[in-house]
Amino acid sequence: MVVVVLLLVGTAVAGVGLLRGDSEPTATTPERTYPTAWDPRIAPIAEWVADARDLEFEHPVEVVLQPEAEYLEQAAGDPAAADEETRQEMDDFVAVMRALGLVDGEVDLGQAQGDLASEGTLAYYDSRAEMVFVRGDELTPAVRVTLAHELTHVLQDQHFDLERLSDPDFEERDGLRAMAEGDAGRIEDLYIAEVFTAEERTAYEAETEASIDSGEAALEGVPPVLTAIFSAPYALGPGFLSYRERVDGGQPWDAVLQDPPSQEELLDPSAWETDRSEVAEVEVDAPDGAEVLDESTFDPLTWYLLLASRGDPAAALRTVDGWGGDAYVAYRQDDRVCAAMAVAGDDTAAVDALETALSTWAEGDPTGTTTVERVGATIEVRACDPGAEAAATGTITEELLSMLYLRADLEGSLVETGATEDQARCASRAMFETLTVEQLTATTLDPAVTEQVAAAVMGCR
Repeated sequence: MVVVVLLLVGTAVAGVGLLRGDSEPTATTPERTYPTAWDPRIAPIAEWVADARDLEFEHPVEVVLQPEAEYLEQAAGDPAAADEETRQEMDDFVAVMRALGLVDGEVDLGQAQGDLASEGTLAYYDSRAEMVFVRGDELTPAVRVTLAHELTHVLQDQHFDLERLSDPDFEERDGLRAMAEGDAGRIEDLYIAEVFTAEERTAYEAETEASIDSGEAALEGVPPVLTAIFSAPYALGPGFLSYRERVDGGQPWDAVLQDPPSQEELLDPSAWETDRSEVAEVEVDAPDGAEVLDESTFDPLTWYLLLASRGDPAAALRTVDGWGGDAYVAYRQDDRVCAAMAVAGDDTAAVDALETALSTWAEGDPTGTTTVERVGATIEVRACDPGAEAAATGTITEELLSMLYLRADLEGSLVETGATEDQARCASRAMFETLTVEQLTATTLDPAVTEQVAAAVMGCR
């Protein structure tokens, strides 16, 4: 959804790192200057990252270690500085989220953005300024790990142009951000595994646990749906890369940064560069006389969160696998903000599944004003803001994003054991419909679960 993309930045909530590259460009860009050498404290990490990533830095960049209060203030920005038009766009977006049952009350979107970008991070790389900003002036184990992550973003930017994230005409911004975060997360994990001593690893784990606790407390007022949207690249990127690495038997990092996947391919990595990833042209209109506020696409991730918020996540994910394209318009009519969405399926069966799932979802609207209608080969959904007094009717949890990673990782594992991509896709979906997340992530499988897994795989041969 365009409002989210333009106004908000992705974040690794609970203390990892942030990639900032989607701020509005300034009228003039000053000539950049770079340090002639890395800060001696940073140089060993930069050297290790370049070697691990098998890329050379074109030049050092400035790494600013800031006192915590200064970092938090800068990372958060000043929500009050937003102009009236931007504040209205934010309020309209919140009204749409209320219409869909995903938030309630008055939500200060600018404040939520600031909290996520500051309280939830230890550092960030600004691809427009080409600088890294670090929270605190001590290179603790957690800060060193975060620097390995952010310096990977520097390499990505120098070789694959992360400034594309600020280009409103670049269609695969979601894919690029997810690939950047998945790649940086991979290097971060390698740094922990290859560089840290046992003592440093213990200190890192303790620091991370404390960071998660403080981050959760600081972000208590942020609606979960916003946290999920912000956190999505950190689930989708690693899942997609894990799948492609196993299936292709190579190292896909450079190729996917150069030519990122679509959001549909992020949710379903086996669809990458296949006919399933083709998108149909879909249109939806605001009623005659209504003031159009935003026109864009709704996108597969948002459909998944929407359906899963009032239903079974595995079923929602299976339904969204059939997504074939969509359109979205927000509008104001009679002083009320409403949204209209139309979605197409890959085939008639997919359209049938979307109609059934969305009709069931609409039944969760206590006002009874949400409508779902089949119009030709698309399903149209319309909903209006019930007001700040209405309670949210959807629930967003961390599990919804973890399932996206788990499914991609599971499919890759099945291919590694000899299944074809089609068999792995079929089996993973069967397993997700019969097993819980706890069963899927258990260190040792119960014999009964093992039987279910074997039956799912066999049923797909």
